[in-house]
Amino acid sequence: MEHGILLAQEMQLTHVIFESDASNVIDTINDSALGSSVGHIIQDIIQAKASFVFCSFRHLIRDFNYAAHELALLARRTGSHQLWIGVTPPFLDPIVQADMLN
Repeated sequence: MEHGILLAQEMQLTHVIFESDASNVIDTINDSALGSSVGHIIQDIIQAKASFVFCSFRHLIRDFNYAAHELALLARRTGSHQLWIGVTPPFLDPIVQADMLN
């Protein structure tokens, strides 16, 4: 989540919505739980949030966030960070097309 918000800042986006199937992460951010074990990261996210005109953190069940889940699995498997702007990685095409039909 922290990497995503930093990327959004770097891209100079003004209105952002961050979604995750990890409800504990979203709840921790929305509750500003600075006393948690990741409080320093939450504090950085909250400070970065102030740089946007609109910024929201939302929980989605994995069924509605499957493309993002697959991208996270790819990142974990390869140990690399990748960015696709305006295109979809070919392996995600069927997932994105199915999402558009729902």
